[in-house]
Amino acid sequence: MSNPHSENSSNEYIKPEFTIIICTYNQAESLKNTLASINASKDVSTTDIELLVIINNSSDNTEEICQHFSEISIFLFKYIIEKEQGLSYARNRGIRESTGKILIFTDDDVVVPDNWLNSIITTYNNEEPDCVFGKVIPEWQDNKPEWFSQPMSTAYALLDYGDKKLNIKTNDREFFGANFSIKKSILVDIGGFNVELGRKGEKLFIGEETQIFMHLVRNRYRIIYNPDNYLFHVIHESRKTKEFIRRYFRDIADSNFYISNKNAIRSLFGIPLYKYKDFFIFYTSFIPEYLWYSITLQHNKKFLLLLNLIKNNRLLYLYIQNMVSRDSQAAEEKA
Repeated sequence: MSNPHSENSSNEYIKPEFTIIICTYNQAESLKNTLASINASKDVSTTDIELLVIINNSSDNTEEICQHFSEISIFLFKYIIEKEQGLSYARNRGIRESTGKILIFTDDDVVVPDNWLNSIITTYNNEEPDCVFGKVIPEWQDNKPEWFSQPMSTAYALLDYGDKKLNIKTNDREFFGANFSIKKSILVDIGGFNVELGRKGEKLFIGEETQIFMHLVRNRYRIIYNPDNYLFHVIHESRKTKEFIRRYFRDIADSNFYISNKNAIRSLFGIPLYKYKDFFIFYTSFIPEYLWYSITLQHNKKFLLLLNLIKNNRLLYLYIQNMVSRDSQAAEEKA
């Protein structure tokens, strides 16, 4: 599962400084384009870079794509099959299998410009940060949904904090997994990505990157946003439907439930106290806002409001279900 670049003239393995990790699930053709764009990188030392693909139970021809790419890759390349379903499991496998000191994460549905790698490597060499991330620019393929609005950007991992380099010190400038890099030692120290979070097969769970980011901010690691470190996220037709975006808002409620339960300091009937305020504000304002958006023909805002209704209804259901389950368990223990 490796290519000829995996050995040097002394038949000793080269130990690269950087490892690119791509986790993939049933996106063979998209992955093919991603790998081709990385292979076109310029102004980098190929011996300093390792490229890993972690195949997470794909049932399409992903392995065939990887086998072919192993013959043409300009980098040390290998692919690994991770049978434990979930993006976090796959990323953690990538961490374990990597040899680089810096891990570069991206997705199987992006296209990178030829200076992408050079931009990342130059930033580490010149500024010695702990983490570097950059823009994720949408490639709608000439068919951007008319209902799309900026608050839905997270569903497509889109990110743009402007054209100036930033030293990130607060929680309001989070990175996404499609385009970030980090010292391997940091991920090893914290145990990698939380396997209770992140996408699992067709489930669009989130939050695993947020926990990593908040750890970095909390412990004052040096995080750099570099606008020159950009790539393009290809939005395929299957994700440009209202069905997809509804499913996303429903599934992220499960991740929000898990995170809020873990982080809640005070709760009442199993619901964190701060969520009572959130629910009250949302549900009391829902009907007036819905009517206003309907009257003023603000269809995008009305659709976003309905998406948030799906998310809040799901979250409230999970809290109630959890409360009932705990009460039932307590009653059984008393009996």
